[in-house]
Amino acid sequence: MTRARLWIFVTAVLLAAYYLLIGLNGQRLGFHTQEALFLSEKAMIVWQGIGDKLPVIGLTFPVFPFFFSLALSSAFPLLGPVIASALGMAVLFYLVLDDQRELDVPWLIRLGTVLTFFLHPGLLYAAASGRSVYAVLLFGYLFFRSLLAYFRSNTTYHVSLASLFLVCLVFSAFDFAWLCLFLLPLVLFMSLQGLSLRGDDTLIRLGLAFNNLSLRRKLVNKSFALLVLLFMLPLAGLFLFSLLNRLYAGDSQYFLDSPYANWRVLTNQVLQVDYVNHPDEFLLPDTNLLISLRRLLYAPLLLLVLLNFRGRTYQLLTLLSPFALIEFLYIKNPSVPFVAEYYQIFLVLGLVGLATLSVTQLRRLQGLAFGLMLVQILTGGLRIATSAYEEERTFLESALPWRPANNLAHRETDDLVRIIRKLPRNSRILTDDATAYPIIALTQNVRPFVLPYQQNYLSALTNPDSFADFLLIHVEATNPVARFAVINQAYLSSLRTRSQRPLALVGSSSEWRLYRFTKPRKAASPAQEPNLALAGTATQP
Repeated sequence: MTRARLWIFVTAVLLAAYYLLIGLNGQRLGFHTQEALFLSEKAMIVWQGIGDKLPVIGLTFPVFPFFFSLALSSAFPLLGPVIASALGMAVLFYLVLDDQRELDVPWLIRLGTVLTFFLHPGLLYAAASGRSVYAVLLFGYLFFRSLLAYFRSNTTYHVSLASLFLVCLVFSAFDFAWLCLFLLPLVLFMSLQGLSLRGDDTLIRLGLAFNNLSLRRKLVNKSFALLVLLFMLPLAGLFLFSLLNRLYAGDSQYFLDSPYANWRVLTNQVLQVDYVNHPDEFLLPDTNLLISLRRLLYAPLLLLVLLNFRGRTYQLLTLLSPFALIEFLYIKNPSVPFVAEYYQIFLVLGLVGLATLSVTQLRRLQGLAFGLMLVQILTGGLRIATSAYEEERTFLESALPWRPANNLAHRETDDLVRIIRKLPRNSRILTDDATAYPIIALTQNVRPFVLPYQQNYLSALTNPDSFADFLLIHVEATNPVARFAVINQAYLSSLRTRSQRPLALVGSSSEWRLYRFTKPRKAASPAQEPNLALAGTATQP
């Protein structure tokens, strides 16, 4: 390892420690993202649960962030996703700085890159929140870097790498699967590059290829080969994963539609309902036409790169494809605002494109590029402060300050978690982790809970007297997520009318109620003893 690379490695290690410190401070102050809690709860089921946990391991989505946090959650149940995000962003930092070193990028641009990773609020959120944003940025960088490397070397090895990174990107955020649709024109021009044609104009070369039978046949064959090489692996991966969901859960889209497999399901449903019912009160920044142009306000460095790509059709098509993806996703579902990764990916595109400019261009533009990096830091703070998602808006004030804020909801949740931790060791708590995963994750102990991943869950819902001592339920009046839970107010009312065991309130918060069955639990017969094996269809009573 050279001295320059060693310094980059040391800086990356310090950056990872810096990110981890922010994440630890955020958890101390009560800041938790829903995805981090979801991943922690699923990891606790794997490491602490009893029964068949294979479908939990295989069907939880997003796949790669889950597996990264799973390995760390064995030692740090609640901190695993945060450690994974901090390490992932540090790896991205190392790759970016190492690429800039190899390409002899001016020191002022490298300084701007370092400041961006240390100060940009969006990147701090990606690194310290425990969300899968870091995986999208890391694999997005590797994917687009591989494509641009192909244009320099014309070696299909880079296309193979791009296909592999595209698989990782899709299994970190499913919507990026639609990127294949907008890369089709790029494949045509990539095939055209491999033909020996005169002229610098791409359209003229394309016309020559189509007007000649032999060249047209070569163009079609090469295009088909590149399509297979670039898209076959991600499409085959999605097909096999859907088949796996069909086999174990009875639904090929279980990983997209079930709240037990994907934390985004309930989040999107709640946002859609709230937007329809209260459109004037709902904070939705992406309401203008051509919303992709707004991304350039938050990533002006990319605009500088695009302006210097004039006449470079391949590079332009590569970096413009995410803009088309954003427009498509907005048209597809306009009532759901974009999460952080669909903004921060354009920061990564700017860094990728910057590394493809010539040394002469970089030296000429280094002052402007450094200034735009500083502007990105400011606009990044503006974007996260005006986000439609509360956990993004409150990140700066909930994770960065040193003193804890006066958060009543956080104190109430902590009080309820402490009550659950103090329950007798053999207590059984019936709940629905489609919505209760935050409480389960904060207790850091999944053993007391009777959950839908167990085969006896349907029996427990029907006759909780034989399976549970306590009942954890949402308060629907204050929590919009409660309407999507199996154990809700309607279930509680029905249980009170048919159960022989009265319920007594043990603990509560503004969003939760913990009830205790007042009489001793019946002794379950051997046939009724919880088998605690997971069944995919048991999650839908």
